Amino acid sequence: MLDVSLPVYHELSLEFLSSYVFDASRDIGDSHTVLFTLGGREFNLSMNTLNVLLGFETDESLHDALYESAYREVPSTFAAHLTEKWRELSIESAFMPRSSRSVNIRDDGLRLCHRFLSYNMFGRSDMMNIVTAQELFILDCMRLHEKLNFGLPVSGSFITLLAQRLHVDIPEPIYVHASSFTLNDFRTMHLLFVNAEGQYQLSRPGVSGPSHSPSADTSSGTAPTLAAIEELFERFTHRLESCLDALEDRLMAVEQAVINFSRSP
Repeated sequence: MLDVSLPVYHELSLEFLSSYVFDASRDIGDSHTVLFTLGGREFNLSMNTLNVLLGFETDESLHDALYESAYREVPSTFAAHLTEKWRELSIESAFMPRSSRSVNIRDDGLRLCHRFLSYNMFGRSDMMNIVTAQELFILDCMRLHEKLNFGLPVSGSFITLLAQRLHVDIPEPIYVHASSFTLNDFRTMHLLFVNAEGQYQLSRPGVSGPSHSPSADTSSGTAPTLAAIEELFERFTHRLESCLDALEDRLMAVEQAVINFSRSP
């Protein structure tokens, strides 16, 4: 599932995510369980069909007992076990929905999965390192090898994959040189991928700077390595997260001060 590496298209993503409807009251085999628009076409699919199109399941695995008994939602009883489950996953002693961070998850794979959930399933644009109760349940199911059928909308490369398999017209990607990126472009670096010629392809329009075809020469002679771009983006992300953490600590201190003031005689 994590091997999907396709360009992300601004228009297709907005179209899909703004039109996606999941009807949890219907059976996952019902052809009207999932509704969305893609490439100007309306689609009605069953959850089973969507899972197969995205490569999450196969025609054979749809008949597995684990798939048929998969969770459709977070059980109401899970709320009573948040701290217990968080202790099993992390180094913290208690689960705090507004401050428990993925950096404290012991397993490297689950930490990576949480980032994937934040970006590609829940589309969070801030506080990606905070673990919500729903995300904790999903991570716990991963740890216990239990299946889910939540009907969460996919994003990123998965929308492109879905468009391909539904034979939706896909626009041509824009080729740009890394030297033309602005700070705003680095904030959306997760929309980038590298083609076989080493050029960076950016799917969203409006990028300042010259465009280049895959065979065009660049001003520096060779395109910058993906590792260099990733390192720059990682440093930017860490700095931003540190600022957000500091701001959150200040807000919590202010909240506590207000509470103490309200309790004073």
